[in-house]
Amino acid sequence: MDEPEPEPAVNASTTPPTVGPFPYAAWRDRVSRASKITDVVAGVVVFVVLVAPNHVTADALLAMLCLPLEALLGAGLLLVVPGRARPALATILGAGLGALAVVKVLDVGLYAAWDRPFDPLLDWPLIGDAEQFLIGAIGRLGAVASAVAAAGLGIGLVVVCVASVRRLAGLLGRRRATGTVVLALLAVLWTGSDAVAVRVATGVPLASVGATTLSATESPRSRRIETIFIASLPRRQSTRSG
Repeated sequence: MDEPEPEPAVNASTTPPTVGPFPYAAWRDRVSRASKITDVVAGVVVFVVLVAPNHVTADALLAMLCLPLEALLGAGLLLVVPGRARPALATILGAGLGALAVVKVLDVGLYAAWDRPFDPLLDWPLIGDAEQFLIGAIGRLGAVASAVAAAGLGIGLVVVCVASVRRLAGLLGRRRATGTVVLALLAVLWTGSDAVAVRVATGVPLASVGATTLSATESPRSRRIETIFIASLPRRQSTRSG
């Protein structure tokens, strides 16, 4: 009986490597996970800017638990506008949100220094005084660097807010039906909480009108603008009569 011939030895160095399929599924999962994280971060940015207090107190921090009406209105607008107009509207809303963020940061600083909010009519002259103070404290180069950093912070806040709102607008466009249902439920929750005056703490309602409340509680700004305008009317009339 003939013995089987031994198989020839195969040189491992000459064996072509086995090329597996491209890991498309794993890559797709990573992209999907990163996209979901970005959506969550965008939502957190918008929510925090809307409900964050303009001065830090124990009661004001509880406002972070509120449901802002502005978020519901903005989401409703982004849902009803046509798809082509949605990015432009999102950019406008994001720019407004960024301006609100800048005003709140200025308010926090002035409340810490002088226990009052930022006043656009009275506080602009203080910029020159602040510049001179910084020049005397850290030199001209340090003062310029501080001014550039402050301007960069303001621009960065606006850019982040615009990008966040545009991101959420794209999400609402892709998940229109889900967004409509969630928005309707949140609107019912906001309306019911406002009707029965649900509060997360004393003086802090669950149904919040964050940006509107900010303007109302800082009505001295509006009153000063109105006072200056009214005070200028007699001069205008006397000038015309003369």
